[in-house]
Formats: sequence, C-alpha cells, structure tokens
Amino acid sequence: SSNISWTTVFRNATGCLKNLSSAGIEGRTLLRMCHGLVDSLLWTVRSAQGKNDVDNKAVENAVCILRNLSYRLEAEVAPEVKYGCSDDWRSRGLGGGQFRKKAGPEEGKSKKKNKAKEVNVTPLPEHTSGVGLLWQTSVIRVYLDLLLECSNPETLEGAAGALQNLTACNWE
Repeated sequence: SSNISWTTVFRNATGCLKNLSSAGIEGRTLLRMCHGLVDSLLWTVRSAQGKNDVDNKAVENAVCILRNLSYRLEAEVAPEVKYGCSDDWRSRGLGGGQFRKKAGPEEGKSKKKNKAKEVNVTPLPEHTSGVGLLWQTSVIRVYLDLLLECSNPETLEGAAGALQNLTACNWE
C-alpha cells in the first residue's frame, strides 16, 4: 500500500505531545531532551511527504510539535548544544544537497516523464540528531516543501511558524 497507516494511538499520542510542547519553557526543554523525539517527528513528516500523505492529523501534530520546539531556541538551548566544539553547526557544510530525487533510473528519458516520477527526498545530515536537527538547512527544506504540498491549514501554520521561529533567532 502506498499510504502510511497512522494509528489512532499514534495520532492521539502526538496530540498529547503537541499540547505538552506548547505548555511553556519547562515542557519544551524536557521534550527537547527526549532522545529520538525530534528525529522521529521529522521521520513522520518526511515519510508522509514521500507518500504524498501530508494532510493528515499525525503530520499536523508532528509539525506543530516541531514548531513549538523551535520556539525561542536561541534563548532556551544551551550554548554548548548550539556551538559545541565538535558539533558546531556553522562548520558542518550544511548547505545545498539534492532535495528532489528521481524515483527511477530513467535519466535519458523525456523531462515530462521524469517529472511525474519525482518524489520528495529531503536528506538529513547523518551526523546530526535530536535538538540539533531543528536548525539544519535540510529541515528548513522540509518546512518549505510542506508549504508547497500541504492543504491542511494547521499544518501550513505549523510549518510557517517553525520557519518564523528559526528566522527570529540571532544565530551569530
């Protein structure tokens, strides 16, 4: 099946996390420290994008949690997390990358046929995980792709809000 099966339990659990992530600095801080949470939320969104299934409640919840976790990052995330020696986001070469990948080896075929086979594949940096993913350029691409692909108003608001939160920070 080309659709991802979103269970009721998963949808409701992400709804609870969405509420917790909007409950203030303590909630955001604790959720940012949850091992694998940000990675899992991004996997949820990226999986749905790859299947053209972005207009569902589970994706909405995941995007809204990511928006909430990116709120006040500059002020709330410890400097050693943002600027640590071995994990300095400015020195990782995070720009660029191929954000759309052809689904098959039809390189020599017409452009019209290849366009129909394009799928969204936004690569994530292999060396980054957890809260560090929130400000990666490849994750910003995930939000931009959502703005293009999604019709759910809450998901659109979440993606735009995450971008606004990230651009409001002074990352120098």
